[in-house]
Amino acid sequence: MTEYTNDTIYIFDVDGTFYPQRFMMDKVLMKSWEDAFIRGLQRSNLKHLETETVRLLFERHNQDLAVETIFKDFPFLSEEEARIFFDNYKLSEEEMKVMGSTLAPHAADFEKIKELQNQKYILTDNCYDWTTRLTAEWGHDIHEIFTGISTVPACFTTKKYVERFHMFEDQYQLNGENKIFFDDNERNCENAEKAGWKAELITAENTLNNAVEKYLEIERNQRS
Repeated sequence: MTEYTNDTIYIFDVDGTFYPQRFMMDKVLMKSWEDAFIRGLQRSNLKHLETETVRLLFERHNQDLAVETIFKDFPFLSEEEARIFFDNYKLSEEEMKVMGSTLAPHAADFEKIKELQNQKYILTDNCYDWTTRLTAEWGHDIHEIFTGISTVPACFTTKKYVERFHMFEDQYQLNGENKIFFDDNERNCENAEKAGWKAELITAENTLNNAVEKYLEIERNQRS
């Protein structure tokens, strides 16, 4: 497991880390997700995924639209079909504003994250559109904060597998650097550690803001 050094890079999960996951479970918010999902299927012309099947998917997984859930339940969705789907699976502007304003009071302190001097990346199991548009609703262009944004549709492997962390290293040619990974999911953190990274498990006690402050203090001490 790596520890902090001057070449350490910081890697952040999004859902549940930038904001507590429980605030996503509001029925109004999840209805927007469901509608966007169905619109994505319709626009993608994926006829074999029926609307009723999608609604059952939501019920069975407590309305949690994790990307790996889609591929587990619909193994007949080819990689090309999946790429088409994710290109079309988008919340409307009004839905996005509702999502952003609902989650904003619970969101991480991006000004604090900006203060970190070393390179910062995003490693998420969500799609690129959601990640960039959500943070834009909070008034942040994450391209100005993060060096890279690695999303699942780019590789179709999630953080539930150790390989995902090695794929990230290869994607950005970061095989030699020390890496500190922030995620609210214990299994993801365990896999990060198996890949040789240091993991910060984000909890109600160890919030992202508190964890970031710890590394800000280390950086300040390094510079003094």
